[in-house]
Amino acid sequence: MNIFDDQNMIISPSKGISLPIYKRTVWVLCALMLVLSLSFVYSLKLGSVSVSWADVYAVIGFDVALNDATSTIYELRLPRIMGAIAAGALMALSGYLLQTAARNALADPGVLGLSDGAALSVIVLYVVFSQVSLTASILASFFGVFVTALLVLWFVHKNLNGTFIVLVGIAVGAVVSAFSDILLSSVTIEDMAFLMAFLSGSFLSLDLASASFLSIWMTVIIGVFLLLSRYINPLNFGYQHAMSLGVDAKKYYIFIIILAVFAMAPVIALVGSIGFIGLIATFLAKNIIGYRGTELGIVSMLLGALMTLWADTLGRTLFAPIMINAGVFIALIGALFFIIMTRYIVRQ
Repeated sequence: MNIFDDQNMIISPSKGISLPIYKRTVWVLCALMLVLSLSFVYSLKLGSVSVSWADVYAVIGFDVALNDATSTIYELRLPRIMGAIAAGALMALSGYLLQTAARNALADPGVLGLSDGAALSVIVLYVVFSQVSLTASILASFFGVFVTALLVLWFVHKNLNGTFIVLVGIAVGAVVSAFSDILLSSVTIEDMAFLMAFLSGSFLSLDLASASFLSIWMTVIIGVFLLLSRYINPLNFGYQHAMSLGVDAKKYYIFIIILAVFAMAPVIALVGSIGFIGLIATFLAKNIIGYRGTELGIVSMLLGALMTLWADTLGRTLFAPIMINAGVFIALIGALFFIIMTRYIVRQ
């Protein structure tokens, strides 16, 4: 029987882009998009400054006759919420792609030290020039990610075991993080407060232009991911299996690593180091829909977006007017997940 006659499949695979094709996945995607939409609207309402639902609906409907309430939503909350959704989705996709490349469920930009490398580059730029442009921050972030990735690959090139890659990544990340701490000791108190917030992952400094950039970048990355998806799917089963299916595995492993870097670098440049998103989102997605290639990446992105959105929302409302950075909440949950997943992998 042809596997494409499976009753659980409702969309035939296309010759170009690999699309979600299982009923369970479609239902999960619909549910997650509904929850994300409701969370988006509800987050606009929540905050230390009280606003009415009429003000929220006015902003959503682009009827921004600016008063104190609508300007609070439009200028402060909307950029943070847009940025949180885009950042979470991009970091989740980056984590999923790195897990595919490393063949290890513990791979993540934070765990592999890539986030720390990007953050260090931005900090160096800030310490040297005091004020940096958006473009300079993003370029510095790309440079830091690539240098850190090359450093990790240099250490592991003779032993491409997934667990060894993760262990080396953790070690490299610790060293890079130590250099960041050393640099922090050389700046003023005001700059240290800003950079500490950056290191812990904060959406506070995002404006509408930066948030819009992240959203557009997310759309572009998703498009590239879908175009590559028919080649990415076989890589989930390993190098030899992909080669037996006629896929140039080595070339596409490089492509997905580059795509993972392009997904995460602007996020680190704009909102700082946010770890564990890819780890948690992909783990949850696997347990919800199973190992489904492209579908797994898309579900992971939606879960990542929800995680960062609610982490930021709770951070700015739970102890208002005191704000806690989103990265702090995610780090607490992520550390627990990391321990649980490590024990699960060891038992296997």
